Amino acid sequence: MLGRVTVGLLFLLLVWGNLVAGLKAGLACPDWPLCHGKVLPPFRWDIYMEFGHRVIAAVASIFLLALAARRYRKYEGWVRALPVLAILLLLTEIGMGGAVVLLETPVRLTTLHFMIGLLVFLLAFYMMTFDGERERPSFAFRGPAVLFLSIIALVYSQSALGAYVRHLDAGLACPDFPTCLGKWVPPLFAGPVLAHFSHRTLGYLVLLTAVMLYLFVRRDPRQRG
Repeated sequence: MLGRVTVGLLFLLLVWGNLVAGLKAGLACPDWPLCHGKVLPPFRWDIYMEFGHRVIAAVASIFLLALAARRYRKYEGWVRALPVLAILLLLTEIGMGGAVVLLETPVRLTTLHFMIGLLVFLLAFYMMTFDGERERPSFAFRGPAVLFLSIIALVYSQSALGAYVRHLDAGLACPDFPTCLGKWVPPLFAGPVLAHFSHRTLGYLVLLTAVMLYLFVRRDPRQRG
């Protein structure tokens, strides 16, 4: 139950953070850790979007600390480093969240903030799945390792690049599809256009890798179930 609640809160935090960024509410609380110099800020929708993000983060952090402590006691060997890593990344994420506000949401820092948050979520998901008793910690999988590892790396990179595109306001840098600025390879290959086009290209690679993995599993009966 603790693992599910923790993962649920962290997932909500990721979604809420994307809403805050999309609604341009990241600086509705211009100071940190307080909001407009108060524990309970003035009531305004954008302020409470950002303030709500902070509250969810605080609650999720408490649950993650409890989950990591429990798993640290249950895990054995080098896998015990994962709960410790989760806490270290959480502390980094907290400090970075404050820096994002105080430095007025620089694009690269906000993207890195999201990337670390996603890593924290993935570690929490792992600790939820493998409790150290009924499910022993494991990294074993069936099938070609290169495809599994590639899809993980590509999806993570695509998520990070998507965050960068959003924070750079490059979502419409290529206003047409599937071409970009009327070309398959855009004539202006720099700045927002480069970020947007790279995001699209990486998406094609993710799709291709996923199809290859699906075909392998479908054709090899040993990899089913």
